Amino acid sequence: DRMVRRLQEKASFSEVEHVTAASQEVKMLLGLARLVKAVGLTAALCLFIATLFIVHNTIRLTVFARRREIKIMQLVGATPGFIRFPLLLEGVFHGVVGAMIAGGMVLYGGHEVARFVHELNTPLVGDVPSRLGPGELISGLIAIGALVGLVGSHFAMRRFLKQV
Repeated sequence: DRMVRRLQEKASFSEVEHVTAASQEVKMLLGLARLVKAVGLTAALCLFIATLFIVHNTIRLTVFARRREIKIMQLVGATPGFIRFPLLLEGVFHGVVGAMIAGGMVLYGGHEVARFVHELNTPLVGDVPSRLGPGELISGLIAIGALVGLVGSHFAMRRFLKQV
């Protein structure tokens, strides 16, 4: 608002009839950006927790389905690490596959959103550079997916291998 007043005071051009500052539009866009960021972070957190539960239940079902084999392995003298290692690998595998699928969806969705914004041809939104390249994004998602799979399978085994 001060800028508009200053422009109106300094500029007395006969060709200029009215000066409009886009401060309201900018405030609205910044508020919308904050809302989108908050909704995105909340959705990511919910999906992270849901993924943990899915991996947890998958490994729990695997332990339950193989309980006789696990019991035989324990009776023969297999160490707990020997029993847990394949189940940990299975959890990591599920996490990595899920992360690769999610990464593909994110890359495709980002490409489509960028194409849509580019077609809008608005002066406020130019080419917005991404902080991460596709390779960095996919490798980061795979690392997070492997960690989620590892943690989920660890908690499932810790709880349910005691019962077998």
